[in-house]
Amino acid sequence: MNIITGLIVTALTIVALGISGMAEGPQPAASYYWILLFGVWFIGLVMQLKKSTRVIGLVITFLPILYFVSLFAIEFL
Repeated sequence: MNIITGLIVTALTIVALGISGMAEGPQPAASYYWILLFGVWFIGLVMQLKKSTRVIGLVITFLPILYFVSLFAIEFL
């Protein structure tokens, strides 16, 4: 499960970093925003390694996936 969510978050973060440079004005801070989503996923992964924080780590791991799914739903539906 962690490998699948990690691959999805990593791939979408790389795509988002590429797309964020296509804006009309230079916005260097916008590209760092997408790296935060990968950071949130990584923190959730690390929290899953400790038995007492495993459940909250699983929830935190899925937050970036839910964010990307909501962006897709708002944009295309």
